[in-house]
Amino acid sequence: MRQPLDEWIRVDGMPHENIDVVANFNSVPLPDKCADDMWSGDTIEHIPLWEMKNTLGEWNRLLKIGGVFHGQTPNAHSVMMRYAKGEMTFTDAINKIGR
Repeated sequence: MRQPLDEWIRVDGMPHENIDVVANFNSVPLPDKCADDMWSGDTIEHIPLWEMKNTLGEWNRLLKIGGVFHGQTPNAHSVMMRYAKGEMTFTDAINKIGR
């Protein structure tokens, strides 16, 4: 996990210590193209598949042209390894990462 910088705006779906903005991830009350750098840790796997397009579109709206998005998900590596070994279908792998 990356160490937050003082100038970061911390967004979460629930209020807790060090959170600056509480919002649904597919409707963040920040201006367009306001972020040079975005980091999402262990979040994307909790977004329902039917909300994924809207959520990623919202994150794209926030990111400046040329900005960088960094993401981390705990399930991706193990699920893709199981897919590579033929233990699950591609569709099942994608659905598993989205959970």
